[in-house]
Amino acid sequence: MTTPSPAGTPNEAGEGTAQLDTALVRGIAWIGLLRWSAQVASWVATLAVVRFVAPSDYGIISMVMPIISLAVLLVEGGITQAIISMRRSGEDDLHQLHALSLGFGLAGTLIVAALAQPIAWFIGEARLIPLVLALSTTLLFENARTVPLARFALALDYKRLATFDAVKSLTSAVVVLAAAVAGFGYWSLALGYLVSSIVATVLVLRRHPTGAARPDLKALLPVVKYGATFVTGKLIWFLYSSADFMTVGRVLGHASLGQYAFAWNIASLPGEKIVNVVTAVTQPFFAAAKGDIVVIRWYVLRLTRLLALAVIPPLIGMCVMADDLIPVVFGAKWLPAAGPLRLLALYHSVYATSLVCTQVLAAMMRARTATRASFFTLCFLIPGFFIGAKVGGVMGVGIAWLLVLPISVGIPLRAALELIETRFVTYAASYLPALVSSALIAVAVVAVRAVLPASTPLPLQLAAEVAVAAVTYFVHARLSCREDIEWLRSLARARKEASAPAAATS
Repeated sequence: MTTPSPAGTPNEAGEGTAQLDTALVRGIAWIGLLRWSAQVASWVATLAVVRFVAPSDYGIISMVMPIISLAVLLVEGGITQAIISMRRSGEDDLHQLHALSLGFGLAGTLIVAALAQPIAWFIGEARLIPLVLALSTTLLFENARTVPLARFALALDYKRLATFDAVKSLTSAVVVLAAAVAGFGYWSLALGYLVSSIVATVLVLRRHPTGAARPDLKALLPVVKYGATFVTGKLIWFLYSSADFMTVGRVLGHASLGQYAFAWNIASLPGEKIVNVVTAVTQPFFAAAKGDIVVIRWYVLRLTRLLALAVIPPLIGMCVMADDLIPVVFGAKWLPAAGPLRLLALYHSVYATSLVCTQVLAAMMRARTATRASFFTLCFLIPGFFIGAKVGGVMGVGIAWLLVLPISVGIPLRAALELIETRFVTYAASYLPALVSSALIAVAVVAVRAVLPASTPLPLQLAAEVAVAAVTYFVHARLSCREDIEWLRSLARARKEASAPAAATS
């Protein structure tokens, strides 16, 4: 199927790898296509909505949505990830888990609704009471589709998973826009979230009705405990991923927070949009490999190489061109963000591309290692952000993110490489094409600046830098990843050949 690699190939692992190949590519294609399409529609709707919704409306909904998001995270209980990792596919098991999930959702709805008035009192905004009451019902709807979605993931049915996700996003965008035009103000944003949750749940349950049976708590305890590991990790991540913004705002003020938030959003964008698609596919995919170390190792190394090549060179290019890119594209007022942007881009280059290994831990029942690393990361970053902000301003906060990499990435990476019996040198070699490409881009940009006259307008200079960097990137990628490109082409041909008989039959 492919040229053998030093780390072993799926051919050595026996039958069934062709189906895994097809499932992986199909999953990335469907989830990528539909998620990005829905994201574009959401951005378009947002740009339209701002004409009808006042900034104060956004402020009100921004007060309540973090609370609801945190409640959804806690109430879900990590059941989806636990079902996938533990391969709990028995009908009786799933019916019991569905009943348990519904119970969690109902309890969460009642608790959040009971806290509506205290929340409004604490924040000092009485209008939050009806908002919290309405949005609390989404906890029940979200949990009602937890087990059905896990069944689709177990079957590697990425097409339907991506479709439900896209329908939810598009429904939200349409409802928000319609309600905003109708003059519902901040309620338009809440209605979009609520209606999209209901619509997605109805579609999922219609496509895969799931019965409920009385839960045997003793039998389900391993699932609940492993799910709690995921929830704990996500909760810790929620805390430390918000701590930098809170620290910068509190220590350095709103102006510095604006510059830092801008740098963070730009630096995280390339990795987030690409890696989120891959991580949505890889946990059920690795679980489907059923512990076959040769197969999992082969895919980890190949996906890491492709991810690194997709994420790192664009981020490094952005770092090199930041002083020209920011004033031309975003305005000179954002130029102070160039420093923290470079630090955060370096952090995301490492963190985003290492998430494949974290997915291996989740799929192979070692999620506690990642959770433990998240806890140590939190313990380091809380004082690290404060000291960094006091000593070095926003640059100090960026340095804190870089210093924590040996903990946040190093601990899970070491555990994952031990599981798949891979030396660090072999894993690190997966980054070589991306690092060479990044170096060539940096040299090309510097050369363009040296060649162009000093009188060249900044927009023209930036255009030349981007053009040369893009050509350098694509030429090097084409030359250095021939095996990967041929692999993808072979999968496309195999899929086309497999679909031809089905089309002829129909």
